[in-house]
Amino acid sequence: MDLTNLLMRFDAFWEGRTEYHFTPTEWATLGHHFIRMREFSKVEKILDWGLQEDPDAYVLHILKVRYLLDTGKEEEAYRHIRFFKKFFPEHRIILFYEYLYFQSVGDYPKQYELLRKLQKIYPQNRNFVFDLIFVCSVLNKIPEALKWINILFNKFLGWISRDDFKLIVNFFEQHPNDELFSSYLEQYLKHRPFDQNAWDAYARCFMRKKDFKNARKAWEYALSIDEEYLSAYLGLAEMYEELGDYATANEYLFKAFTFTDLSASLLTRTGMNFEKMGMEDKAMDFYHQALEEDRTYLPAWENILFGYLRQNRLEKALETADQALEMIETKRFYYHKARILMKLKRYADAKSFFEKSFELGYREKSFFLEWLDTAIKTGDLDLFKQILSAAIKHHPADSEFEDLINKMKNE
Repeated sequence: MDLTNLLMRFDAFWEGRTEYHFTPTEWATLGHHFIRMREFSKVEKILDWGLQEDPDAYVLHILKVRYLLDTGKEEEAYRHIRFFKKFFPEHRIILFYEYLYFQSVGDYPKQYELLRKLQKIYPQNRNFVFDLIFVCSVLNKIPEALKWINILFNKFLGWISRDDFKLIVNFFEQHPNDELFSSYLEQYLKHRPFDQNAWDAYARCFMRKKDFKNARKAWEYALSIDEEYLSAYLGLAEMYEELGDYATANEYLFKAFTFTDLSASLLTRTGMNFEKMGMEDKAMDFYHQALEEDRTYLPAWENILFGYLRQNRLEKALETADQALEMIETKRFYYHKARILMKLKRYADAKSFFEKSFELGYREKSFFLEWLDTAIKTGDLDLFKQILSAAIKHHPADSEFEDLINKMKNE
């Protein structure tokens, strides 16, 4: 069907030329075109006109199902789908739209069931294979997902786009298998040697194997394709951090800064590298810069606080804890404040901040031991018993708390 000629006739009809007439198939063709163009008002009119002329036109009812799905009217679409299934239970178009419905409502078991049928009907359609990989991954059908990945590479390698390949990368990030992933990467890179994302994924495979030499080569190749490829700079920084070469790591982070907006996380990471090099003042500068970017970024607040603690500047550490808590209340900083107050011998004040931290969910063993120390130093036997009871409840297998109970009973 000549779509150009059909659209010219429709434009004339839309402008009021009533001598033009359309068959149900022509109405449906126009409707699907306007759905692709997101011109839903025209689709509504086409459905009205077409169904008035032929209320039983199958192709127009199919168009209506697609229109309802695309405009967010999923439940109404599904009522139409169920009606069609009574008469055409295995019709391929109905199966496809039923799949789209279950995709829109997030029902993965139903998606899986329908995808298996659709893949048998359309064995040459790679999209159903991609969808099966994703749905099998969500349903934790990992061996089957790997089977479909293998089919994808054996049958559709030439048609795998860069965006498609990201699905495979995401799959192996969630379900690591570097030997298998490496073999797929090598196949893909022979087909698409200038995909920097694939070289980045290849480098990270080498990183997990501690093969730093080949990881570096892969990232450098990615940068030869795209000198502004951020992930490669961050990966190289991570590699040198793992090697303990924090100066070189920061060189790559500084390069990354030239290609991306400053972020609190990257600035804090740079500061931590300076800290590991013994450059405390430089590190503190970067932590403060991080807070200029995001006042709620707790890792920067925490590193500033720890810096003051290392310098034994307890009042400055306490001030930092208070400033952080003004930004966001968190169990971790209530705990930090409690510990600083303990160091300042303000035991009674520390008690309330341990309690607040506990209310917000702190349950670590070290937390309970320090809180118990507060109860001892304030001579609060009832509080000591309460803390010990809570500690045993959350650490029932820890003998240290049981020993304290027995010691208390004996005394």
